[in-house]
Formats: sequence, structure tokens, C-alpha cells
Amino acid sequence: MSNAETVFRAGDRCQGVAHRELRTISTAFGHPMAGSDMLTRCEEIMREVCEDFEAELKQFNGEHDHVHLLVHHPPKVQLPKLVNSLKGVSARLLRKEYDTHVRRYLQGGHFWSGSYFAGSCGGAPLTVVKQPYVQAHRRGVKLVGATAHYVTSDLDEGPIIEQDVVRVDHSRDPDDLVTMGRDVEAQVLARAVQWHSESRVLVNGHCTVVFR
Repeated sequence: MSNAETVFRAGDRCQGVAHRELRTISTAFGHPMAGSDMLTRCEEIMREVCEDFEAELKQFNGEHDHVHLLVHHPPKVQLPKLVNSLKGVSARLLRKEYDTHVRRYLQGGHFWSGSYFAGSCGGAPLTVVKQPYVQAHRRGVKLVGATAHYVTSDLDEGPIIEQDVVRVDHSRDPDDLVTMGRDVEAQVLARAVQWHSESRVLVNGHCTVVFR
């Protein structure tokens, strides 16, 4: 599976906006962790990597086979580069510092899983979030929707995991559209995260097959 991110679009609110992004990132180890000490050291390394990218590691937690990060980063940071650096630096240092354990369980495989999952948690000011809905209201749109998809090198062209829409009419104002848009985004996110975490999404080229 290619590197993966879940992104939600309800208009073009991500274009030309200079704000910090808040994202959750999850990835799996290619081996079991040695224990809490190794996990703590992993957090220290990843925090330093984030600082090098002018990002902030807000939260970190994990278990013996995976980690979850909450990262606050500036828009100039390309997420694949950040994740590759997080994985690459931590793999190199942890291999060196926990050589015996890693050699015992890794057996020539990769330190990290080849894929990761990232979910956008927003971070844009309300005025930015609201703008596309104001434009949509002026045009009299009848549907507000959201899409969850994997991100490839073509950021918004990855295989789609889930989509949904809600119907609106002239009785709704822009604030209503914002609320309805956020609701449908949350529902799409929940389903996409669940299906991905349960390994129910099969990527086939530019498409996906979801086993429900």
C-alpha cells in the first residue's frame, strides 16, 4: 500500500491558506517493541525530528506494534517528507541503540511498516473554514459533501475510501452549511478510519475496494 492520508474536501478551502495543520499520524512497527523504554526513546527522537521541521509533537502514544502522533505543523511542510523523516531517523537510531532486540525480531525486514495513516484535524481559522460555504450559499448549492482518500504524490488524487453528501436548500444560511459540512466530514472520517484500521480497504491502482 502506498503512503496514506485521509483528507476531507468541502470546496477549495485548502488552497492559498497560510495556517498550521493539526494531524494525527499512525503507523506500525515491523517488529514488536522492546518495552516502554524503547517507546519513550522513540517519542524523544520523533519530537526532535518535528522540531527540525518547525513542527510540534503535541501528543504521542503507542503500544508494542504501533504508534500514534498528534503533530502541529506549518503549511509549508510536506507530510510525506515529515513522515519519511520520522520513520527514517527513528529507525536508524533505534536500530543502533536497541541492536540486540531489533536483530532478534526484525530478521532482515523493515523497521517500520511501509504505510501510514494520517487524518487532518483542521487548524484553520473559522473565517477560512467558512469561506467556501459562503460561496456555496451564494451559488445556491443543493449538496454539501466530504471525501476521504489516500494521499499519493499527487496530493488530492489518491484512491478514494469513502464519500458522503447531505442535501441543503434555500432555508440554510452559511453557518448551517459549516455545521452540516463538519458533521458529514466527521462521519466520513470515522468510517474511513475504522475501515482502514480493520484492514478492510484494498487499494487497486487508483481505486479501492472496501469490504464492509
